[in-house]
Amino acid sequence: MSLVVSACGSPSISTTRGGGGTLRSRLVAALVGLFALMALGACTAGPTAAALQAETAKLPWDLATQRDTATLGAAQEVGGVARGVAGVPSEPIAALRRIAQGPHARESLLWVLAHGRVEGQLMSLAGLYSVDPASFQGALPAYATLDEEVVVASEGCSPSSQKVRIRTLVRRDHPRAVRLSGPTDSYEQYVSKIPRGVPVDDLFGGGLPARWLGRD
Repeated sequence: MSLVVSACGSPSISTTRGGGGTLRSRLVAALVGLFALMALGACTAGPTAAALQAETAKLPWDLATQRDTATLGAAQEVGGVARGVAGVPSEPIAALRRIAQGPHARESLLWVLAHGRVEGQLMSLAGLYSVDPASFQGALPAYATLDEEVVVASEGCSPSSQKVRIRTLVRRDHPRAVRLSGPTDSYEQYVSKIPRGVPVDDLFGGGLPARWLGRD
């Protein structure tokens, strides 16, 4: 395990895998949380798409993963799972889904968490919920009290987006809040048991990860 300097000038944890069992996993999760907090202070305004493309081009991954990592990191809004008449996902959501299914999923998502815009960081957390739950749990608290707003992409044919506080995307205390037990839980089955009304999704309970990753 080693420290590197991110494109925003903040230290981050390297994404090289290693063995070591539960204690090492907990240590990695704790460090991911610490460096996520530090990266937030440096990257809230966000690096440019060009800067991220230049940085990802140096990574030892295939070209498609490099491009998807830059696209996710440069996102200027979160969400967008079904846009327009055709209901196609936004470019960052499509990139997130490809990354999560690819050979460098963990490394790519952790890279975005350390180097990307805050919008990309939030979506990378959704990927980590499934790909690396320990890192997800270690990083999430750094975002849980943030009152800064991000733009949530419009869905369907609606032309309007909306701004929401980051902390409301992280966790919402609501009677209809989705609370999956883990990434293998069925979102559809859980929602079918909600008696009335629209389910309330957040990162903590797995609702947003399920929707953003297309597992709903």
